[in-house]
Amino acid sequence: MKRPSAFLLAATCADAARAADAAAQAASPLGVGKLTEVFGALALVVLLIFGLALAAQRLRLGRGASGKHLHVVDALALGARERLLLVDVAGERVLLGVAGGRIERLHVLAAPAAGDFSSALAAAQAPAPDAT
Repeated sequence: MKRPSAFLLAATCADAARAADAAAQAASPLGVGKLTEVFGALALVVLLIFGLALAAQRLRLGRGASGKHLHVVDALALGARERLLLVDVAGERVLLGVAGGRIERLHVLAAPAAGDFSSALAAAQAPAPDAT
């Protein structure tokens, strides 16, 4: 009867050793699975930040609001502190130069009307008059 109890004791010790080894591997903070999980989450957060920054730039968020009668149509950066602004003001488009704390009007354009495109298209498709 000594043999079955010795076998039972050896099996119990082996199971306990395997359980302790598994617990030690699961508790290891530097496991490959844990590192992959942490770096994957970090990469996801960085991609999310870049995606939101790109979306904000595309949607022109943070550039200031437009008023009822004043609207920035387009802006072009020429340098670190210089830019051109095309502003719609009361039916006219004004080209402004902004540099170093100065704002200067460069040109005034008439705002395009809604029906101008069809007439401009018809004029462009019309045959040119013969200049002979």
